[in-house]
Amino acid sequence: MSTRPLRIVVLGLGPIGRSVAKEIARAPDLRLVGAVDPAPAIAGRDLGSFLSEGSLEGMKVVPDLDALPRRRADVAVHMAASRFLQAVPHLDALIGRGLHVVSTCEEMIAASARWPRECRALDRRARKAGVAVLAAGVNPGFVMDLLPAAMSNICLEVRSVRVTRHVDTSKRRPALQAKTGAGITTAEFRRRAKRNEVGHVGLRDSLLFLMGHLPLEGDVGEERLRPIVAKRPVGKGKRRIEAGRVLGVHHSVKAESPSTGKVVATLELKMAYGLAEPFDEIRIAGDPPLHLRFEGGVSGDRATVGSVLSTIRFTDGAAPGLGG
Repeated sequence: MSTRPLRIVVLGLGPIGRSVAKEIARAPDLRLVGAVDPAPAIAGRDLGSFLSEGSLEGMKVVPDLDALPRRRADVAVHMAASRFLQAVPHLDALIGRGLHVVSTCEEMIAASARWPRECRALDRRARKAGVAVLAAGVNPGFVMDLLPAAMSNICLEVRSVRVTRHVDTSKRRPALQAKTGAGITTAEFRRRAKRNEVGHVGLRDSLLFLMGHLPLEGDVGEERLRPIVAKRPVGKGKRRIEAGRVLGVHHSVKAESPSTGKVVATLELKMAYGLAEPFDEIRIAGDPPLHLRFEGGVSGDRATVGSVLSTIRFTDGAAPGLGG
């Protein structure tokens, strides 16, 4: 383990990226040495002023990697893409700079199953550079994939797994409300769904990861995405959503046994404005049977920040190459 603070560069200063940057600045074992964001409203700003973090005053946000000062860094936190193929050029550039990478790209968790050629190429480059490329996050990254996989390790037999996640987006950032379609019409929801502009990214990837770590055989099907529609007005004032408008999404994906056709794993995600009694739940039918439930659910935004910081600290001893 390193005895000096790990030097970190953050790519992407959206709401969670800003929280990550602030926590890095406050951690005694980490040191923020650079920040990248191409958004015109962010690039060029003083990072300390932008984040209201005095220790970062004088550090400028740059628009791209080429504009980063050539001060030495150890780890890059990549928070700039949800889709794996969009992330590949970023990852490649960071590997080329000799940086370990921690990425919150949602599709990273099962990228080797979906894009094996691209992953092999990244893995070769990362091994040659002596750096680790690791995925981090909560969903994907923990609640619906890593945690149930870990729970199954104590089972002598696993017959089926069901993971359910209900999220009240009224208590989450506006960007998530927009991404889940809060307030739009059902017709607009369908149009955005066809363009992959609404809904959760990574649910099928979570199930691909989970099936790769369970003592079960199952073919992962396609995702099903439906709007959750308000039956009566929800919210107040400018945050009010009228009856008939979309509150959020109901997202699900299943894996079926190739021999029997029986469903052996199900992931179900509801994210909606004003959703009553949010929770996260894992049920494993097996020997022994297991049931874990988080009342109120895992706080996704804060837990993502925690996951990123934990993974940063793990890079110092991680094996080179593309990890999971």
